[in-house]
Amino acid sequence: MSYLLIVGAGLRTALRTERDFEKLLAVGLTTIIGAQAFIIMAGVTKLVPLTGITLPFVSSGGSSLVSNYILIALLIRVSDSAARRVGELPDQPTTASTRGGGPTDEDAIEGVSVRALTDQLRARADVPDDVDGLLVVEIDAGSRAAREGLRRGDVILEVNTRQVTSVDAYRDALGQGEDRPILLRVYRPASDGRIFLAIPRG
Repeated sequence: MSYLLIVGAGLRTALRTERDFEKLLAVGLTTIIGAQAFIIMAGVTKLVPLTGITLPFVSSGGSSLVSNYILIALLIRVSDSAARRVGELPDQPTTASTRGGGPTDEDAIEGVSVRALTDQLRARADVPDDVDGLLVVEIDAGSRAAREGLRRGDVILEVNTRQVTSVDAYRDALGQGEDRPILLRVYRPASDGRIFLAIPRG
């Protein structure tokens, strides 16, 4: 059961991260641990011939134990990196959102939570120094913004052709052109590219 939990957590980490290298790393590390455990347990139950492979965290042998701890440490690092990149971990600045306690629908894009970029958040989200804007840390899957292509981890550079580097500037820009869709200029760290999105108003 413990090994199933480890494999499940590793595969979940691979699904959460947006970087191809981190996806492959997480899947590879998880496969190593899962394959070792399966071969040993299958050998004990006579399903396959026994081999000299050690059972992770159980079989004796210092080098095997150290190697397994390194694998787990790398998985934790990838998971931490993915979580911080989308703002899931604490120690973040103030947000603008339409969820409870946040601004009204007139002040923010429905279903979207953003945070002002700081040096710490920029490093966590892997945003270059020459990119200024607001980081999208949460977005409802069924929202208009999500349907138009906005993603968690995107950086909103402009709203209605106005540059936004603070939550106040973001709200002010959203108040412009209320009879037209919201035009966003967005930086996407995963592809290191800039795109334009038009979000229909409610």
